[in-house]
Amino acid sequence: MELNKIEKNLEKVSHEAGQKAGMMASKFADTATDYVNRSQSYVKENPTKGVAIAVAAGLFAGSLLTLALRKRH
Repeated sequence: MELNKIEKNLEKVSHEAGQKAGMMASKFADTATDYVNRSQSYVKENPTKGVAIAVAAGLFAGSLLTLALRKRH
């Protein structure tokens, strides 16, 4: 009898956790979509700055990768 109650509680907690995870994932997707839309609008309005930002981000990411790979060898 006690085991059945524990199983029901675990099922309830699991269901609630799943709902919360789903809500968080949905919120994250909405936020990501909003950032993408804002970025696209910004680049359309400021193409030169958009390219400059992309170049800077690429150089930064490349530098980090180079440093990380050098430390491994």
